[in-house]
Amino acid sequence: MQNQLTNIFFNEMTFAVYAVDIETFEIVYMNGSMKKYLYNKNNKYCWDKIYGQETPCSWCGVVEFLQSNKNKIKTEFFDEVSDKWLKSYDQLVTLPSGQKLKYTIIIDISEQKEIQGSFINSHAQLAIKSKQLKELNQKLNLTLDKLNIANEKLTFLAKKDPLTGINNRRTFFEIGEKLLTKYPTKNKQLYGVMIDIDNFKTVNDKYGHSGGDEILRLLSMLISQNIEPEDTFGRLGGEEFALLIISKSDEDIINKIDKLRQIIASTNLNYDNKMVNITVSSGISPKSQKDKTIDTILEKADSGMYEAKNSGRNKVVFKN
Repeated sequence: MQNQLTNIFFNEMTFAVYAVDIETFEIVYMNGSMKKYLYNKNNKYCWDKIYGQETPCSWCGVVEFLQSNKNKIKTEFFDEVSDKWLKSYDQLVTLPSGQKLKYTIIIDISEQKEIQGSFINSHAQLAIKSKQLKELNQKLNLTLDKLNIANEKLTFLAKKDPLTGINNRRTFFEIGEKLLTKYPTKNKQLYGVMIDIDNFKTVNDKYGHSGGDEILRLLSMLISQNIEPEDTFGRLGGEEFALLIISKSDEDIINKIDKLRQIIASTNLNYDNKMVNITVSSGISPKSQKDKTIDTILEKADSGMYEAKNSGRNKVVFKN
C-alpha cells in the first residue's frame, strides 16, 4: 500500500523523477514525467536510455558519488536531445538490502533561462544565461524543498527594480498602503520622503547612460546602507527615489534626512576608476488626516523637493 501511494505521488509530479543503481547504471524506477525524456526506451543504461549518450554523461552524479563522500549534488546542463536546459537534484540513498541508488529529480528550467533576458542564439549566449541564472539562484538561496524555481524567480522580479535591486514603484506603494492604515499612533508618525539627484542630466552627458545607470545603482546602495531596516525604500522612476519612514517627530525626520543628504554629498562614487560626486534634493511630508493614499503624501513631499531644487539644490524642505 505504501509503495502504491509513493508511486501515485511521484507520478502526479510535473517534474521528472528516476532512480539508478550506481553500480550497474541501470534504471530501477521512473515516474510518468520522466518517461517523456527517454531517448532509447529499449536500453537499460541511464546514459543511453535517457540522454542518448554512448558513455556515462559528463554531468553524471553517479561518477561524482563514487569518487567523493557527497550524498547530494545539484547540476545544471543543456540536454541536446530534448533541446532544453535542465536542473537535476541527485541524492544517494542506501536501501536496507545494501543496494545504493541515485535518486534524481529533473526540472525543466528553459523558461527561467529565457527570463534572464538574453537571446539564445549560440552556445556562447547560452553560457552567459547559465551564469546569470546561477547568480540569481544564489540570491534566492534556493534549496531542495524550493522546487518551483520559475514562480520564485517571477515573484522576485515582480517586486524589485531591475537596475538597482531595491523596491520597484508597485511594491513601494503596496507596502505604503499597508503602513497608511497603521499610522499615525500616539508616539509615531508616517512620513513620505522624495529624493532626486541634482543635475542628473549632466552626469548622463559626461559619463553616458551606462555611467548614469551605475551612479543610480551606487546611490541606491549608499542610501540602503544609511537607513533603518524598517524604512521602506524604492525607486519610482529615473533618478527619483522615495522613502517611507516611521519617526517620532518632525525634527527627528528632518535631522535624519539632512544627515543622509550630507553623507551623499560627501561621498565620492567610484565609476570606472573615476570619483563622481553628486548631491540630492529632498522633500519631506507627514501624513495628515486628509491623506487617504500614499500618493497625496508624496505629492506634498515632491513639492518640497522641487522647492529645494529651485532654491539652490542640495537641500531638504519640509512640507505639511
